[in-house]
Amino acid sequence: AAISRILADLEQLGVKVLDWQNYLEQSQNIWGSDYLQAISCARTFRTAELLLHQRQINPNFWQEFSRCQDSHYWAQLDDETQLNHRNIIQQMQQWSEFGKHLASPWNIVIGGLPNVGKSSLINAILGYKRAIVVDQPGTTRDVVTGETAIDGWPVLLSDTAGQRETGDVLESAGIDRAIQAMQKADLQILLLDRATAPDQQNQILMSKFPEALLVFNKIDIEADPNWNNIAFQVKPLDVSCETGQGIESLIQSIMQKLIPQLPPENLVLPVTSRQQHLLSKLIPLIQ
Repeated sequence: AAISRILADLEQLGVKVLDWQNYLEQSQNIWGSDYLQAISCARTFRTAELLLHQRQINPNFWQEFSRCQDSHYWAQLDDETQLNHRNIIQQMQQWSEFGKHLASPWNIVIGGLPNVGKSSLINAILGYKRAIVVDQPGTTRDVVTGETAIDGWPVLLSDTAGQRETGDVLESAGIDRAIQAMQKADLQILLLDRATAPDQQNQILMSKFPEALLVFNKIDIEADPNWNNIAFQVKPLDVSCETGQGIESLIQSIMQKLIPQLPPENLVLPVTSRQQHLLSKLIPLIQ
C-alpha cells in the first residue's frame, strides 16, 4: 500500500511509471534488453553464465541479422558474407531448441497406466514429495509439476493422470490433459510396471509415443514373465522408486536424451522469443 501511494503521488507530479521490462526496452536497444530479460529468467548458474556469454560474444549480431530481412540489403552483401551468414543461420536453426531452454526449463512428462508409480518416480527424481502417492488407480487427476536442476540444467517434471479407458468424466478429463502434456513435452517418459502383466493399453501407449524413454518400475519385485514376449526396439531402463535403484542412471539417460552435446562455444544462439521469431524469418535465406 505504501509503495502504491508513493507511485501514485509521483505520477501526479508527472513521473512516468514503467515496469522493468518496459524500462529495459526504453533504456537500451531491443536486442540488449532481450538478453537482460533472458538472464533474469535463468534458473541456474550454468544457464545464467551461458546467457551472459551470449550477450558478450557479439553485441551487434542481431542488429546485423535483422537487416538481412531486407532483400535490398541482402543483395548488396558480397558472396562470402552471404555464405557466412547462411552458415550461421543454419547452425542457429540446429541449436534453436537448446537456446530457448537457457531461459526456460526443459519439459519432461511422465506417462503410463494407472498405479505404475508415476507419482513415486517424480518424487524420486526431485528428491522430495511433490506428488501425492496413494495405492489407488486414478488418484492423479491433473498434471502435477515439480522443477529441479540436473547437472546445472533446469528441468520441469510433470506427473500425469494414468492413461486408461474409463467412464469417469473427471478422470477422462485428467487423461486428456495427460495426453496433451505428453504431446508437448521435450521428453516423454513412459513408465511400465514390470511386476504386472502387460496388456493392450501398454501397447497402445508405446505406439502412440514411439520416441518416449521407456522405464521399468518395481524391479525390486519379481517380474511378470509375459514381458519377455514383448519386442522392445530399445530395452527399457530398470528402476525401483521404492529403493532408489536405477534412479541415478535414469537421470543420466534423461540428460543424454535432452542434451547429447553442447553447441560451439562462440555460436550465437536464439534465446528469446524475439530472436526465435527473427530466425524463423531468416530461414528462407538458406533454403
